[in-house]
Amino acid sequence: MDTQVTPPSVRRGTPGLDIFKIAGQSISGFLPSFKTGNERQMRQPFTTQLEERLAIYLEYHPHVRTYQRGDASETFAQARHLHTPLGTPYRISYLYDGNSHEYLPDFVGTLCDGGLLIAEAGRESEKRKGQALAKAEAAGRLAQLKGGAYWIGTDQNLSLRRHYNLLYLHA
Repeated sequence: MDTQVTPPSVRRGTPGLDIFKIAGQSISGFLPSFKTGNERQMRQPFTTQLEERLAIYLEYHPHVRTYQRGDASETFAQARHLHTPLGTPYRISYLYDGNSHEYLPDFVGTLCDGGLLIAEAGRESEKRKGQALAKAEAAGRLAQLKGGAYWIGTDQNLSLRRHYNLLYLHA
């Protein structure tokens, strides 16, 4: 009986993160953005429709100066030429059931007054459950410590009508 030994992976980047995916999800598209903080790197990737809605909302919100992906690997950002002045992945530590975990928010950025912006997209029903609440509390505390805000974009507060109006404006 012959057994084959698989050689160790020589792939660069953060272990467990694929350079063609963000947080394990395939890219659905890119949004042209004037709030990346760099005039030459002007696009934001998204994986879901709610993330796209949140990105458009951030793009036109008057208090947002810049924003970037918070859950992309450094290798992904380099391969896709994304501007990430706050670093990526942007890790937030939190405790849940007595164990330490790391949370990677969808978007992080700066507000016009210099405070930290942390923004997460998802279904409202999912954001009201145990571990999601622990993530939200940790992100809210960090944002507050850095003079900023934590925003959750859900299917309830990012309506399709507003999204279509912002898309029309963006076009």
